[in-house]
Amino acid sequence: MFDPKDPGFQERLKQINTLMSYWTVVGGTGLWLEAHLLARTSHAGGLPQLAGCGVTEAEVSDLVENATGKVLVMLSESIAPDHGVTLINKLSAKPEPPDILLMVTDSSWLGNNPLSTCNAGAIVDVHSFGTGVAIQALQALRAGKRFIDQRLDWSKNAKTTLSPREQETLLLLIKGSTNPQIANAMGISPNTVRDYLTNVYTKLEVKTRSGAAAKAVQLGFA
Repeated sequence: MFDPKDPGFQERLKQINTLMSYWTVVGGTGLWLEAHLLARTSHAGGLPQLAGCGVTEAEVSDLVENATGKVLVMLSESIAPDHGVTLINKLSAKPEPPDILLMVTDSSWLGNNPLSTCNAGAIVDVHSFGTGVAIQALQALRAGKRFIDQRLDWSKNAKTTLSPREQETLLLLIKGSTNPQIANAMGISPNTVRDYLTNVYTKLEVKTRSGAAAKAVQLGFA
């Protein structure tokens, strides 16, 4: 729930408005209600730098083309069947590309590496709203840096999910150690190693030692 009277909400909103004053803002969403609400927010004075909100890729492109100053495109993945990837790539190829903040609801299409899937400067899971992640994303864009909501970064999530001992077990597995060798190195029983590996397999969504090793390398564990 978002309570407009909540002091925390008001403070975050103040920070966001201050950050967004740097840009001319263009909205983009395939949902008419979202576009309407964004336009009403602008009309009420909450987003005075909004140039407009498109509900098609062509409308968003036109708004960006006609906007002045530094442009921020706040894009919902509902803008197109491909989640806005084609539009983002098109805008990113402009001589003076806008900053792009992509908001996603279903992140499954991003895979394990959002940066390799989409050129948006910042990608945020809408379920993270209210945690300050929007502020972090805008701060990164202002600084010329890319930002990926940690909720969407599978490799970071995996590293956070695995306990320190499970990570230690995984690193020894990557080196080719057998269960008895891992047990000896960690000073634990082979049964405990087996339990750790069962947890690792589940969290990495693999079924074999080789699968775990390959996934670990892919995710940057080693």
